[in-house]
Amino acid sequence: VVNFITKRNYDGAMVSLDYQDGAHGDNKEYILQGLWGATGDNGSVLAAISYTNRSPLFLSDRRLSRPQDDTSALGNPGSFFLNIPGAGALPIIDPYGCEEFGGAPNLLAPSGTVPGLEIGFCGFDFGKFYSYVADESRTNAYVRADYEFDNDITWSAEFSLARNRAERGGAPSFPILTSPIVPDYHPQNPFGQPVAFFGRAEGNGFPGDPANTESDTFRFSTSLQGVTDTGFWEVSYTRAVNDFVFRVPDVLNTEFQLALYGLGGSNCDPIAGTPGVGDCEFFNPFATSYTTAPNSDYVVSSFTGTEVIDSKADLEVFEAFTSFDVFEMGGGFAALALGVQYRENQLSQDYDDLANQDSFTFVIGNPDIDGSQDVWAAFGELALPINDELDVQLAVRYEDYGGTIGSTVDPKLAISWRATDEFSLRGSISTSFRAPTVFLAQGGATSLQQLIDPVQGATAFVAVRTSGNEELKPEESTAYNIGFSYEPFRDFSVEVDYWNFEFEDLIIQENAQAVLNEDPTNPDRVIRAGDPLTGPVLQVNNTYVNASSMETSGLDFVTSYKIETDFGNFTPTLNATYITKYDLMDPQAGNIDGAGRRNFNNIGVSSPELRANLGLAWQNDIHAANIFLRYISSYDDDQNCADGTANVAGCSGDFYEVDSHLTVDAQYNIDLGGLYDTEQSYVLTLGAINMFDEDPPQLFTNSG
Repeated sequence: VVNFITKRNYDGAMVSLDYQDGAHGDNKEYILQGLWGATGDNGSVLAAISYTNRSPLFLSDRRLSRPQDDTSALGNPGSFFLNIPGAGALPIIDPYGCEEFGGAPNLLAPSGTVPGLEIGFCGFDFGKFYSYVADESRTNAYVRADYEFDNDITWSAEFSLARNRAERGGAPSFPILTSPIVPDYHPQNPFGQPVAFFGRAEGNGFPGDPANTESDTFRFSTSLQGVTDTGFWEVSYTRAVNDFVFRVPDVLNTEFQLALYGLGGSNCDPIAGTPGVGDCEFFNPFATSYTTAPNSDYVVSSFTGTEVIDSKADLEVFEAFTSFDVFEMGGGFAALALGVQYRENQLSQDYDDLANQDSFTFVIGNPDIDGSQDVWAAFGELALPINDELDVQLAVRYEDYGGTIGSTVDPKLAISWRATDEFSLRGSISTSFRAPTVFLAQGGATSLQQLIDPVQGATAFVAVRTSGNEELKPEESTAYNIGFSYEPFRDFSVEVDYWNFEFEDLIIQENAQAVLNEDPTNPDRVIRAGDPLTGPVLQVNNTYVNASSMETSGLDFVTSYKIETDFGNFTPTLNATYITKYDLMDPQAGNIDGAGRRNFNNIGVSSPELRANLGLAWQNDIHAANIFLRYISSYDDDQNCADGTANVAGCSGDFYEVDSHLTVDAQYNIDLGGLYDTEQSYVLTLGAINMFDEDPPQLFTNSG
C-alpha cells in the first residue's frame, strides 16, 4: 500500500521546467509544472498543474532485435493455400514475387518440390513500425482546500483530473486470421483454382497505421475530521471516474472477402453488382499490386474499419473510522482504531457495432461489458506498547463481497523490539484476500504476442483472445517478514528484511505459450490456417483461472552513511533485493522454479535474482550532485536455447542466458538564487539517464 501525502499550508508559487532529449531518434520530453498556495487563519488552498509532452521512439530508431524476431509469417506479398494432388493444401509463396518486394521467404520444402512454385511463407518485418515510447501528451491538475471550524472540526476537499492522449505505432495492417478465399476468376489469380489467402491487406512499402488512446480521469474527495479527548475521528466520501477510449484500425472480414470476389468498394451493391465492373472492384492480394495491378484507395477504404472500445470505470467509497486511547501500558497508552467502509465499483465497456458482431479479421471483436461490485468492510487495529522496548500491533479486516465470492476475515500480527539504542528487530505475519474484479469475471480482450509453435517449429506473431471467467474463486495469501535495523553510530544505518509470500488460488491470465505447448492441436483453443492440425497458428484462446499456488521470498538490504568533510557532505547508499525463491504451479506448465528466469513459458514474470542500486550523493552549500549505478543480474530465457534457437520442444542444453545489465545515472543541481543572492529560489538541474548509452541485454523476441 502506498499513501501519497500532498503539500499543505503552502504559501507562494513555484514553477519548474524539465527537458529530456533521448540519444536515439527524435525522442524528446518536456514537463512544465506550476504550484500555487495560500493560507489564512482558518484554512488554506493549494492548486497544481502539470503538462507533459513526449515524442515517440520507434524500433527503427534503435533496433535491438534480429530481423527474424519481428517477422510475421503473414505478409504482403503473402502466401496462398493451394490444393496439390496427393499432398493436400500447401502454403505457396506468392509466385509473382516476395523478396524483391521486401518480403522474407521462409521455405518449408526444397525448391522444386512443386514445379515452378515454392512451398512456404512470405514473411513481413513489422518491427520498424512499432514504438518503444508512444507519442503522448498528459495534463494533470489538482486542487485542495482545508478549513478548520471553531469546534476542532476540519473540512477538507480535493479535486484532481488527468488527461492523457497517446498514439502508438503499428503495422500498415494486421494479419488476416480468417483465411479468406481468392476465387479462381480473380484476374490476378495464377493458380486456376480458388485459394486461401495467408497474409495481410497492406505490408511492405506502406506507412504504419497507429492505435490511439484517450484517457480522462476525474477524482473528488471530501472529508470531515475531528479530535476527541483521547483520539480523533474521520468520515469521508471519494468518487473517481475514468473514461478510456481505444481506437485501432483493422480489416473487416465480410467486406474484405467481397473485395476478393470483385465486389469491393463502398458504392458497390454486392447483390446486384458485377465483379470488377463499375463501382465494384477487385482487391489484388498478389505481388502484382506493386507493379501492374495496384489497388485503389477506394477499394482499400471499403474494407478498412476501426474498432472503438469506450470503457468507463466508476468507483465510490464511503468510509468512517476513529482512533482513541483505551488503557495505559508500560510503554504508553494502548490505542484502538475502528472503521467501516462501503465501496462500489462499476465497469462498462462499449464496443462499436462492428466489434459486437466479431467483424474484424484480427482483433475480432467482443460483446459489451456492464457489471458492478459492491463491498462492505469493517476493520480494527490495536497498538500495544508493552514497554519502552517492545511494541505489538494486532489488526483484523472483514470484507463481504456477497454472491459466489462471499466474505473473508484477514488478521495481522506485527512486533517491533528495540533491543538497544542501536539495534532493533521487527516481524509480521498476515493474510490477505483478493476477489476477482468485474473485468476478470466478465471482460475480454485481444492482444498480439510472439509465440513458438511446436507444430511448425517456428515463432509466430499471433492473436491471443482472452475471455472472462465467472467461475473464478478469490485468491488468498499469507505473508510474513522479519528484519532488523542497526545504527552503530550517527549517520550510518543498515536495514535487512526477509520476506515471504504464499498465494493459493492465484488469479492469473493463462500463459498463451503454455496453452499452445499443452495441446497445440486443440481446435477449441488453437486456431490454425488451412489444416486445423498442422497449419500455421493464427490465434490462441485463453482465459483467467485460479492457479494452484505461488510462493516467493527474498531479502531486502538498505544502507547509507553520511560523511561530513570540508568539501561537503558525501552520502553513499546501497539498495538491493535478492530473490531466494519464486516457485510456481502453472495449470499448463506444471511446477516451475522461476527464480532467475524470464518465465516466458509459464504464468510467472521475469525474475532476475538480484537488483541493486549503488548511489553517492554530495551536498556543498549551493551545489548538489547524485550518481547511481543500477544493476540487474543475468537470468535464463526459457523462450530460447543457449545456441540462440527457439525453445520449441525443450533445449538439449541450457537456456539462453540474458546478460546482466549495469547503467549509470547522474544529476547535478545548483541553487541559482543562492548564487546571485535573489529573493526567489531558482534551481538548475542537469542530468543524464544511462549516461554511457548502455544497450539493454539481447532478447530473442519481438522488439528485442
